[in-house]
Amino acid sequence: MRRTLSTGKGIVLCFCIVAISCTLLFLPAAQAADVKPIYSVTINNLIITPNVEDYIIKAIGTAEREAQCLIIFLNTPGGLLRSTRNIVSAIMNSKVPIVVYVSPGGANADSSGFFITLAAHIAVMAPSTRIGAANPVKISGSEGNVSKFTRLITDRLRLDGAIVDDGDTFVKASEIAASSDRLVGDTAAWAESIARARGRNVAWAGTAVSESASATETEAFANGVIDLIAYNSDNLLELLDKRTATLGGSKVELNTRDAELLTIDMTQRQRFFNILSNPTIAFVMLILGFYGLLFEFTNPGLSFPGIIGSILLLLGFYGLHTLPTNYPGTVLILVAVVLFMAESRVATYGIFTLFGIVCLFLGAVILIHSPHGFLRISLKVILPLVMATGFITLLLTGTVSRRRSGQVGKSGRHPLIGKEARVIEAFDDDAAVWKLGKVFVRDEIWAAQSKEVLQKDEVVDVTNVDGSVLTVRKKEW
Repeated sequence: MRRTLSTGKGIVLCFCIVAISCTLLFLPAAQAADVKPIYSVTINNLIITPNVEDYIIKAIGTAEREAQCLIIFLNTPGGLLRSTRNIVSAIMNSKVPIVVYVSPGGANADSSGFFITLAAHIAVMAPSTRIGAANPVKISGSEGNVSKFTRLITDRLRLDGAIVDDGDTFVKASEIAASSDRLVGDTAAWAESIARARGRNVAWAGTAVSESASATETEAFANGVIDLIAYNSDNLLELLDKRTATLGGSKVELNTRDAELLTIDMTQRQRFFNILSNPTIAFVMLILGFYGLLFEFTNPGLSFPGIIGSILLLLGFYGLHTLPTNYPGTVLILVAVVLFMAESRVATYGIFTLFGIVCLFLGAVILIHSPHGFLRISLKVILPLVMATGFITLLLTGTVSRRRSGQVGKSGRHPLIGKEARVIEAFDDDAAVWKLGKVFVRDEIWAAQSKEVLQKDEVVDVTNVDGSVLTVRKKEW
């Protein structure tokens, strides 16, 4: 009896040992499986535009559903204040901790980047990085329009090194900002409110806006602007482990040691529109779109150049819409387009084209006014495109002029009258007296009208020429 009990106790003891061993063996794996991943987005040398705003805000929404926190790897020269406000609002109201890491080494969190970093639950910088310079630049409204226009031109040329600043002639960024006291005061108060909500240095936050102050990572850490300095992403995850963030009054502890770091990439749509947000790309799109319209305008009936040109123009204007665009620059470019178009209709012997070139150059120079070279259209791009536009305009309008007037014989009769043409677009049978279509004559496509119903590939005679429209009738055999 005693032997039986002893054997039973031994079996029970062995079972307990095996159970405890298995539990200890598989417990870390079970805990690791329960740890939510960490999501990240990368803003590297990107302007803060509505497209970047959409990217960050959607990433925050995804992280709220699936991750324990979102890390924003940030390196930006600045961007639009409106988009920055929306991003900051999304960060301040996020349901998961947002970590902003200014990296890699040499990166900046200027202007918009400063506000995004300041709003983060945990703000981190890499060595050799900088933050601040958040003074909103705005042209003063106290002078007349001519003075403001002159300042736009001279300040842009100074920024590109085309002219030398003697210290008195041109307006400094601090002077421009000082003349916008209301905007600066409002922005500084906003920065201070963000810093106060995050427990950061309120006074320095206001100084970064009002005086355009900036700081290195060590200065920012010493002044209480950021929370950590991390050498790389691995070091960042180590420092974040077991750190707490405040969400809605409650503390949330991060477990980053065993968490997987996953990247949320831009969608194809976001990548495409982000390319359009490049100032140079947007300007080139605008010019190419104008070429399409000009070719269609001077060669009526082709349709294809006009359609492509219209699409490119819309894409170009979309790109400019996402950038800090000056309205005078936009108006000058539109005036230039009108002058180029008018050159093909009015015999000005190049006068309209000359004025169009001047307007296009000045408009492109002041189109985007920013102290950051990344936000400006390079003069190396502007000059060749402007000169090429003038040359193409003169070439096309000269061809049109010779075709419509210069080739008329001594009798005053247009050389196309009496010529055979082939219908390439049927003349519809409608109630109108004149049916409209297109014909091919002398290697050119012309818009045409006829009182007869004409089918495709039918041969017709040209009876009259009115500007760019031919009058045709069925050929008499």
